[in-house]
Amino acid sequence: MRFNCLLFSSFLLLNCGAPTRPAAQLNTPKTASPLIADTVMPKVRIIRDSMVLAKRNVGNKTLDIAMFVRKEQWTDAAVLWEESGEDDIYKKNTIQQLNPNTLFYNWYPKEFTKNNLVYSQPTTLEFLDDEHKTIRKVDIWHNRPYQNIYNVKFADTLIGDFGDLVIPYSHQLKKIKPVKYCTNTSLKASNGFILVIYEKKLYGKKVGMGDIDYLIGLEYTLRAFNNKGYVIAEVSKIPTFDGGEITKDGKYLVYTVGGWEANENAPFRTMDRIGFCIMNLQTQKNIYQEYLEDIEKRENEPMFFQGAMLEGNGIRITYSYPRNNLLADDEQYFDPQNLRLYRKKFTNIEWAQLVKEYETLNSPDWMYFVEKYNFQKIDLVEN
Repeated sequence: MRFNCLLFSSFLLLNCGAPTRPAAQLNTPKTASPLIADTVMPKVRIIRDSMVLAKRNVGNKTLDIAMFVRKEQWTDAAVLWEESGEDDIYKKNTIQQLNPNTLFYNWYPKEFTKNNLVYSQPTTLEFLDDEHKTIRKVDIWHNRPYQNIYNVKFADTLIGDFGDLVIPYSHQLKKIKPVKYCTNTSLKASNGFILVIYEKKLYGKKVGMGDIDYLIGLEYTLRAFNNKGYVIAEVSKIPTFDGGEITKDGKYLVYTVGGWEANENAPFRTMDRIGFCIMNLQTQKNIYQEYLEDIEKRENEPMFFQGAMLEGNGIRITYSYPRNNLLADDEQYFDPQNLRLYRKKFTNIEWAQLVKEYETLNSPDWMYFVEKYNFQKIDLVEN
């Protein structure tokens, strides 16, 4: 799978709560997680142009943490503090910075058994004003969905993205009774919004396939927060979610579904066809959706799905196709202001020219390329 820097330069998904090294409820609770002592309007002090120093209380300790204040697009969360005495970074309690105005506390839940397949989970979001003082803390752990499923055992030993055995797509339509489930939480920063992604995995046994727990179902609940720490939308019962971006006005979510290199004859990471959807977060209805297999039929050649990313005032969705030992792109661009989707299948030469021009221009508006390369225009209609 090719990851091209032009496409993925701003794509960030913090999966399984796993921390990265330095260079995410409708009735928001009044207090933060009991795992974290509350901090009200902490004092901050500038320690250099790009950082400020602030105090945070963790258990019975008071910590000095240095927060970043840079405003440019982030590609990784910054680890501001991590506990000592735990060798595995994925199991440590950490405080991380998701963007200039959002911290999150990544904690190993006390409810879980400590084992190799369980990662620390995001438990609390802390929203900051432009002076880096706390304006709101939100408990995203104790208010998570999927805490109890009737007659299905909770398996805390299965949490983590470690490569599940999956019943092939051709068998998934047959009813299989779940015997256990697990959950996982991840975060996504997009256009100043924070997307909290709750994942539920169901496991069952397939007759004739041995005494093994297979992944038989997925479901996601998404909660989108504004930069003040309030929920602007909650979407539940999404069958698959691999990443997404929110438009600048907070009205639309472009999200990708399916899995990398998925096919119906072999195990794959997610339970749905590969593609993308455009959802109105206010109505919680998709205004457009398209799948890889449909594009392959339309273009009459194999494609590789790349993903979605922010670009200017809109969102790009990219597929690639091999030709003459090179890769070119099938580009879609969603313009939320005019409710349009633009589409263009590039030749190798055209794509090479676009990439070269993109790299020489200073943050070009993607509509410049839409007009220059004569993208097809599709007017979208909301029902």
